[in-house]
Amino acid sequence: MKLNARNALTSAASIALVLGMGAIASYADTIALRTLPNQQVTLSGRSGGSQKTPDCGFVSAAPSHLVNVTERINSMTLRVEATGGQPTLLIDGPDGRFCATTTGGNSPEIPGLWMPGLYKISVGDLSGEQHAYSLQISQ
Repeated sequence: MKLNARNALTSAASIALVLGMGAIASYADTIALRTLPNQQVTLSGRSGGSQKTPDCGFVSAAPSHLVNVTERINSMTLRVEATGGQPTLLIDGPDGRFCATTTGGNSPEIPGLWMPGLYKISVGDLSGEQHAYSLQISQ
């Protein structure tokens, strides 16, 4: 997975990439986010997987990314752009489970208020295909 840091993300205090923390982190990197105006992070990977969900297509058995929100973020958006297929965005966190699918050619995105806690992010595909994607996290 690739991490691009822009704007306020140049300092280690703004974002931390943590590898190898527990069983889940062996499959996914964990990033820590806090409130910073105009912050943007781009992560990448491959969509899809073998696990069929009732509403979000096919995802991998382990999350694609783990995001640890360290303090309340009043406005943050996660958006997926894939090189093909029908990408989906599945988020499982402290406030529940949310799914966004490709509709009308628009990339799936989930905006909103983000409370502190660990969020499991899965980038899937409605038909189970696998394609390269980028996940933009912006405030």
